[in-house]
Amino acid sequence: MKVNFRYFWVAFFVAINAFATLLILGQGKLLGESSNISIASDVPIVTFGVIVCALYVIILIPVFKFFWRIPAVRLPFIRPSARVANDIGILLLMAQILFFIFIVSEGVYVAGSTARSESILSKLFVLFPVDTIFLVYYAYYRSSKYFYLNLFIAIVSSVTRGWLGIFMTLIILESIRLARERRINISMIVIAAFVVLLIFPFLQVVKLEIRLAGIGSAVDYSGVLTSIISSLDFELFLSFLLGVGSAVMERLQLISNFIVVYQYSELLNFQYIKGEILPFWIDGIHGLAYYIIIGDTAPANLGVQLASILDPHSTEINWNSNPGVLAWLFISPYLAAFYFVYVITLLHFINSVAKAIKSIDLSAQDLVWFAWLVFLLPGWIGSLFLFAHSLFVFYLVHIFRDFIVRASVRQLAANS
Repeated sequence: MKVNFRYFWVAFFVAINAFATLLILGQGKLLGESSNISIASDVPIVTFGVIVCALYVIILIPVFKFFWRIPAVRLPFIRPSARVANDIGILLLMAQILFFIFIVSEGVYVAGSTARSESILSKLFVLFPVDTIFLVYYAYYRSSKYFYLNLFIAIVSSVTRGWLGIFMTLIILESIRLARERRINISMIVIAAFVVLLIFPFLQVVKLEIRLAGIGSAVDYSGVLTSIISSLDFELFLSFLLGVGSAVMERLQLISNFIVVYQYSELLNFQYIKGEILPFWIDGIHGLAYYIIIGDTAPANLGVQLASILDPHSTEINWNSNPGVLAWLFISPYLAAFYFVYVITLLHFINSVAKAIKSIDLSAQDLVWFAWLVFLLPGWIGSLFLFAHSLFVFYLVHIFRDFIVRASVRQLAANS
């Protein structure tokens, strides 16, 4: 039976947030990074829980289907072939290796930190964001010659920086692809879940080690593995596994931050009016470029400002927290209409570029849907813009390649 696995993942995230809502009700406290914030007595927790769950269902199913059917802006079509895939794969591989050397030497792009280098290479990787471009490449060239080498470098690079999100990307997109091709069954899902459960505690420890040591200090992976094996008996391993599972649930749920933004909406609005929060329409690399041009320092984006509320005693807030897709509706109802127009315009641009590249593996629709899931719903508007930028860069790389190939053919014809 052909199954649309996107529905499975919608149900999964709904279940995560429904369970989180029940925990908040039962414990009387928020979860995860929001756990230090007290819940105001007038907060309708159940109502907010229903809203968050409904957002997943409504936005990712009927709204997405409707939006995808809207005619896209006409762009010249790119028709990928095996040769094109190989050329793009080689170019990306070179960029990945250079990026890996850069992050190891500079010790930047570590998970949990927004610290960046001021070098020329850092600015290059802002314009050519390797991680996000790999996501686009993965969707379109899953069966290309260099894919597994690109994938290997992407995983090593991500784990070295303590980023484990790449595994969620692989699990979600691979399951959707396999289900569409009718190559997935219940036993495969059980085996995959079991393998993930076995290796995830190790990955979580590695992530924490990297955050503590930093990329500049070599992490003793073999030592970490030996320590885990030698110190964990079965009961302790199960306990640690439950702790990791709880941490994952707390990380994926949106209800806690949803409540925090609602409670602190007046403060956030005041900070926005004072110019302490970056306006949503310049949240992204375009805003970064704007402030560099005018020679000024950009204010914190909403995610960073929210993090300062969640962790007010930190002397240096350099991490982001997810504010949620409705955050600006709470903060400034007057800006809400402009906010939704901006987001819809950005999503329409993404659709247009995605449809202009003819998919040969994972469909362009899967890629855009995934962006809605991981960028739009958590309220990562700057990341959503980065995804749009990366998709467009990927498109331009094809245009540039075709131009070079045609120029070379004309030159050969002229010399013959």
